[in-house]
Amino acid sequence: MQLDTYLFVHGDCAEALALYQAAFGAQIQALIRFRDTLDAANVAPEWQHKVMHGLFSVGPNAIMVSDGQFGQPASDYTAFTLSIVADDAASSERTFNLLSERGTVLTP
Repeated sequence: MQLDTYLFVHGDCAEALALYQAAFGAQIQALIRFRDTLDAANVAPEWQHKVMHGLFSVGPNAIMVSDGQFGQPASDYTAFTLSIVADDAASSERTFNLLSERGTVLTP
């Protein structure tokens, strides 16, 4: 059995992927935008460029991402937690600094 992580970042998925690339060296394995789907004609213009499904990897870990479903309101739940184990103190500090630029640090 395998349990996969799927993050929904309503409207900000491409920006999140860019951050994960900078912070973790994430490799984008797949990226499907709403405009690239068979149902693209039924997608609102402002959602055409949004990410319907993405897959990125960091080391051996694969994580799926999406902007969510167009036409659906964003969930009230707007947070998630990922446990990050850095290779060393320097990469830990670099990653922390990148993520905290736009995040909220509760406990440094």
